[in-house]
Amino acid sequence: MIETMHGAMAGLRASVARLNVAGANIANARTTGLAGDPDGYVPKAVVQTTDVAGHPRAVVLPVVAPAASAYLPNVSLPEQFVELSIARRSYEANLAVLETTNEMMRFLVDREA
Repeated sequence: MIETMHGAMAGLRASVARLNVAGANIANARTTGLAGDPDGYVPKAVVQTTDVAGHPRAVVLPVVAPAASAYLPNVSLPEQFVELSIARRSYEANLAVLETTNEMMRFLVDREA
């Protein structure tokens, strides 16, 4: 059961990473800058993988900026809202796993007493 909790916690962390990246992309969708400028905003994307134990893991990668002298970040607002929805549902599912595992452990402890 502890392994189930570890997996659910890893899923929660991946969901939070998705929320953070989508929020930052949305907040900076209209930010202007120069290509290659370290002060300009570089949009990010989340790639979800698994670790050696099979738990979800979110890897945040920068999106390649266009090769123009001035640009707006290449942020698609509909895509970011889909990311927010995916993150929310994933968070809810992992939270449900934690709650169910907690109930099962409580049942086992109460049964032994």
